[in-house]
Formats: sequence, structure tokens, C-alpha cells
Amino acid sequence: MRHTTEHKTRKNLCATKFCRNTRETRSSLCSKCRKRLYKERHPVQYTYSYVKANARRRKKEWSLTMEEFLDFVTSTGYMIGKGRTGDKLSIDRIDHRQGYHLGNIQVMTVSANSIKAQLEKDCPF
Repeated sequence: MRHTTEHKTRKNLCATKFCRNTRETRSSLCSKCRKRLYKERHPVQYTYSYVKANARRRKKEWSLTMEEFLDFVTSTGYMIGKGRTGDKLSIDRIDHRQGYHLGNIQVMTVSANSIKAQLEKDCPF
């Protein structure tokens, strides 16, 4: 009886080695492992979705297509240098009053972008 209960419990766990989360319905992985796997296999698509969702959350306009975004990150080297620390790259809007448009974005270090944001906050023109 005990063996059967353990088997049922194990059956509902994620298939990723050492993961103990409950798997999703009709999937062998939990949501966390599925997201990580998608991020590893499709880094540009994941980044596009992440940045777009972040812009939407902050109520910023977004008009970039996936193809435009792919061209932008390829030509600027954004995917290689992106990150959260000060010396890593981030996507900056040239004019903070406009949204994310092809002519209004540039790559900038996180620290420079933070300084620019503070200056724009002090002087809203």
C-alpha cells in the first residue's frame, strides 16, 4: 500500500532531475522548468516577450515586430551583453515620452540608463 502511494506522488512530480515541483496537467514538466527550458532554446523570442510584457505592464506603447526586434538585437549585440548589473546592456527609449518604436530605441548600459532616467525625472522636458 505504501509503495503505491509513493508511486502516485512521484508520478505527479516534474521530470527534471532534482526538481520536486508538481508537474502541469498534460506535461511532464512543472511551469518553472518549462519556462527555463523555453528561455534556453529560444532566447530571442523569450527576451522579446519579456520586454514587451514589461512595457505593457508599465503602460508604454510597443510597436516592434519580432523581425524588427531580431534585427535590432543582432545589429547591436544586445543578446550577448544583456543583464541586470551596471556594466550590462539594456534597451533604452531615446525619447522617454514615446514608446518602444524602431527609431526610438537604443542599447545602453544599465548604469547609464539609470543615470539618464534620473536626469529625465529631475528635468521632464
